[in-house]
Amino acid sequence: MSKVLVISYFLTLRTRKFLEFLPQHGVEPIFLTSINPVMEILNKTKKSTLNHNVNVYYSWNLFPLEYLSSLLLRMKTNFRLFFLPDIYITWIPQTLIKSLRLIKKNNIKMIYVSGGPFSAAIIGALIRKITGIPLIVDFRDPWTLDPDPSLAYPTRFHMAFDKFLEEFVVTTADYIVTATQSISSEYTNCYPFLKNKIKSIPNGFDLNDFYKDLDLFSKFTITYTGAIYGSGSRPYRSFFQALHGAISSNSIDPKSIQVFFVGENSRRFIDDINVYHLQNIVIPMNRISQKEALKYTQASHVLLVIELTNAVTTKVYEYLATGHTILAIVSNGELLELIKSYSSNSYVVVSEDDEYIKKIIIKLYQMWKQDKLISNNPAILGKFRDLYNREKLTNDLADIFNSLLNKSN
Repeated sequence: MSKVLVISYFLTLRTRKFLEFLPQHGVEPIFLTSINPVMEILNKTKKSTLNHNVNVYYSWNLFPLEYLSSLLLRMKTNFRLFFLPDIYITWIPQTLIKSLRLIKKNNIKMIYVSGGPFSAAIIGALIRKITGIPLIVDFRDPWTLDPDPSLAYPTRFHMAFDKFLEEFVVTTADYIVTATQSISSEYTNCYPFLKNKIKSIPNGFDLNDFYKDLDLFSKFTITYTGAIYGSGSRPYRSFFQALHGAISSNSIDPKSIQVFFVGENSRRFIDDINVYHLQNIVIPMNRISQKEALKYTQASHVLLVIELTNAVTTKVYEYLATGHTILAIVSNGELLELIKSYSSNSYVVVSEDDEYIKKIIIKLYQMWKQDKLISNNPAILGKFRDLYNREKLTNDLADIFNSLLNKSN
């Protein structure tokens, strides 16, 4: 069984699933992650969260910068003014040394790095330069191509330097993996030489995480899971306006509807709930585990997507895997096409037209009252589950590993 060193500052769900399924495909992962003495509770990966087949090692971040970054955020100052590629650069020296020791001790044949944070990708590129071992870099998110205006580069020098770091990594890497085809296309346009060494492997879902025989809520329930993004634009406001309008028009009994936002309870978000007089309807919740969030996903009647970028997060694949109705407020692009292709019972809105969204909410509520909400077409649902389950997607990653190992032998 070939050994691969997996490096990631955080244990994201995507990384965890790859780690758990790789042994089934002839690859033994050895995982190196962070211990942060300032924020250890948040950052330390506990071995118990992974299956027993995965060996986990830790590298200290001796000079963590999270608190300084939080201070800069309160001062409305972009961390990129001082730290590139991110605030985790202090993790690089210690982790580079630890990685080289693990490679020698375990006869590791390959490196797989997941980012962001993209400091981890720099570690991978340095290891590749020192050892010659093949390197795969997984861009879960775009690096310099991130469209978030709150992360705009403060000067052209900052942009050029970060671009230099990114180009160093993508040039050094033997293969680039991305979470969406949109990211792959953006990077191929930016770096044409990547054309034959880049592949999109979506986040997918794992039915083993789902609950069996879970009853639906008694009230008509719409659920959104995960934090709300939007770079300050508050993309949920058109939904709030539509929901307020539907209730104000007496088309919906406010006592028979509830809307969960699982993982979003910021002060600004709660203030907006009050602005739209939805205090008794919209329920903001603290961030909870992915497993717990799935309870709300599976027990709801309608699942809400609000995403005005091209990001395709894990929750969308989990939504689709349930077969439930989806209300998606999105832009034209990959996310829209995914939902339209694999959900016959969903409603997709490509504008922030609150009147149109209001009509859809009322329609879905009336269908629920009449017990006419339907599940996804079984054939379409089956095709989706075959293509996007985590085990199959991990096999795609293992194929890249094996191909590179054959070339290096």
